[in-house]
Amino acid sequence: MLALGAGAPSSVAAPASRAANEVCQDAGNTRNDGDRVRLWQCIDHTNQRWVIQRGYIKVADTV
Repeated sequence: MLALGAGAPSSVAAPASRAANEVCQDAGNTRNDGDRVRLWQCIDHTNQRWVIQRGYIKVADTV
């Protein structure tokens, strides 16, 4: 999950008690190549969990 100001992406899920004004990277629900990534409220959904695999940043549930 990558929150603004958090630094590097991590595959560790964030606690459910995030501040209401905190935002995370959020991938489209279809997980297709070219889906837009947006900043969205951190709600600990699977489309907000990220990993780095072979130099690519990917949504964790697609690897």
